[in-house]
Amino acid sequence: MKRKLLCLTIAAMAPVLCLRAQREMRDFQEVMDSLGVGLEDHFGVRAQPRIMRIVRRGRVLDFHFNQIIGEYPWHESDIKWFKDTLKSLFPEGYGDCTPGAVICHRTPLGEYVTPRLTYKGSPAQLKHSASALPGGSPVREVGGRRYSRGLSGRNIALWQSHGRYYDSGLGRWNWQRPPIHRTTEDLFTQSFVLPFLIPMLENAGAYVLTPRERSTQRLEVVCDNDPAFKGARPLPMRQSGSYREKGPWKDAGEGFADKREAYLLDQNPFREGTARQAACQAGGSAKCRVTWSADIPEKGRYPVYVSYKTLPESTSQARYTVKHAGGTTRFLVNQRMGGGTWIYLGTFEFRDRAVVTLDNVVDKDAWREGSVVTADAVRIGGGMGKTARGQALEDVADYRISGLPAFAEGALYSMQWAGTDTTVTGAWDGDYARDYASRGAWVQDMAKGSTVDPERKGAGKGDGKGIPIDMSLGFHSDAGYTSCDSLIGTLAIYTLNCDGKEVYFNGRSRKVARTYADFVQTQIKNDIDASYATSWRRREIWNRSYSESRTTGVPGMLLELMSHQNFADMKYGLDPAFKFTVSRAVYKGMLKFLSSLYAIPYTVQPLPVASFAAELSEDGRSALLSWRPVQDSLEPTATPEGYILFTRLDDGGFDRGVILKDVSVSGGVCSVRVPVEEGRLYSWRISAYNRGGESFPSEVLCVGAVPSAKGKVLVVNNFDRVSAPAWVDTPSYAGFDGRTDGGVPWGE
Repeated sequence: MKRKLLCLTIAAMAPVLCLRAQREMRDFQEVMDSLGVGLEDHFGVRAQPRIMRIVRRGRVLDFHFNQIIGEYPWHESDIKWFKDTLKSLFPEGYGDCTPGAVICHRTPLGEYVTPRLTYKGSPAQLKHSASALPGGSPVREVGGRRYSRGLSGRNIALWQSHGRYYDSGLGRWNWQRPPIHRTTEDLFTQSFVLPFLIPMLENAGAYVLTPRERSTQRLEVVCDNDPAFKGARPLPMRQSGSYREKGPWKDAGEGFADKREAYLLDQNPFREGTARQAACQAGGSAKCRVTWSADIPEKGRYPVYVSYKTLPESTSQARYTVKHAGGTTRFLVNQRMGGGTWIYLGTFEFRDRAVVTLDNVVDKDAWREGSVVTADAVRIGGGMGKTARGQALEDVADYRISGLPAFAEGALYSMQWAGTDTTVTGAWDGDYARDYASRGAWVQDMAKGSTVDPERKGAGKGDGKGIPIDMSLGFHSDAGYTSCDSLIGTLAIYTLNCDGKEVYFNGRSRKVARTYADFVQTQIKNDIDASYATSWRRREIWNRSYSESRTTGVPGMLLELMSHQNFADMKYGLDPAFKFTVSRAVYKGMLKFLSSLYAIPYTVQPLPVASFAAELSEDGRSALLSWRPVQDSLEPTATPEGYILFTRLDDGGFDRGVILKDVSVSGGVCSVRVPVEEGRLYSWRISAYNRGGESFPSEVLCVGAVPSAKGKVLVVNNFDRVSAPAWVDTPSYAGFDGRTDGGVPWGE
């Protein structure tokens, strides 16, 4: 009888409780306007959170918000501030109540808390920190500098938004984003990533992998053991180099062959040729050697890529040598990872000929019984687009290439040239979707078989490249526009859930990606505000299911830096100095995130030196080089610890640099005296370094001692301006005026 009465009582109370809940929701919806203003003032982020439900527990009220409440950059102290602010806004009649749990989209708000960005070199305390991934990078320069508090041994996947693609509906090649303000996003993001961000990451020791072509060099030479396609090759079409073997090499199975002038969707050059192999020997004079030689069409800077076959018995120390205009550089390549694609060695100055060699010698301590070295192709230069598309699938004559350099095309086409299988790129309809959707899948393909993705088959078993990628970044600028000429600012995107799981393939929590996104976004905001005396707009930290942040299998984020469509943003965005500042901020955010993820200290690489000068001695036998170190006021750790001198003789190329040992310091000016020979032209540049990496180089200065000279000539560089194009901003019209002033670029 008592049980029935209790049930009847609860049933009778249900309408009353429902009415109370509805009334409480109405009362607190009026609070949201004031709460939204308070959140914007506190975080500097404009968003529209809403209360979805209120659960009463006596005098304690639990608030359930929509997911937008989690898109602010929450830190530990902000939770208390938020509850205090919420309590102060309670409507009349709720004075005896207190805020209880705050829930964001079924998740306690505390789960959105990230540590604050650090500045003194100590890692932030991360809830989901991890041990550093073993395995290292696929390429190591022999004698190269390693940075213990930088990014040495880290592998970073990076791409710069969109690119030219084939629009099958229109039957032509198009940009993925509309041209506006003297650019298009397809090219605009390149102007950050290629000249600034990638070199900064590499100067910190990172190995950077890109699904888009990274070199703006439109010329290209391919050298391979298999015959290439026949026919005339008018420049800028890629040229064919030579391949020569010495010693007992034998077939290693499937490999690269450049058999086609242009490649259709399902044609993979890494499935159409062969590779070679030879047994490794422990030290001594090499019995087996391969030489790739290329006639360089025009003097300039060219990237060098190699390809090889990864086998179960592959060596981790394949010894490559690159002969270039600045000398000879040697690399050790870990062929146990990265087989079946292009592996970037570096960018070098070439005059008329390039030579790359590979031998079968490994250090005695690295030699293993039965180990082999494999050889396939070498690629020199970025090249032109070589993927063909068309309307009439039955008529190859109707296919066409883009006619643009490869770096201007989307990632889809470079991935095909690099051997990425259609199982990675072909799961979507149309090149537009394939291009953006397959970038994350490409990262998975690069990492399969490594510690990032240990459960699935490794490269030696035919699936994946086995490279332990630490993180990924998609760099974009498509963030809308404003009619009131205000800034759009920076948006950061990560993905917490992929295929119903909140962990990566190796079991690491995907929640670390939120810290990654917060660090990069915060660093950008802070550095722009400090450098440009402005209030750069910080947008939300989105947890969204974008493929570029969802499908990588590693901590990844998608950065919408700014809007190339918005005039207020582009007043900054076309300024090369701004590009340097922002790129440095992104690099620092990535550095500090990995420092926190792996719980190791960090040091930020120095800024470039200033006031570089060179003075010839009276006797013409030496030159005094002087410069001023630059202290980074934003980063206490970015102090130079030493300097590297790069030298070029006559019209050759720069060497790889030497660390200066006898630097004098007086009155804040550093100097060193170097010998010169009469009748030679010397060119120098200086960079600073510390335990975190190397700065960008100084400008290039030249000195020459002429035989029987009657005096000295002083050359003063009185021009150090870099700038955006001129712009016009009136009540009637606004925009950029390149006819008045086209701007001055920084670097290449």
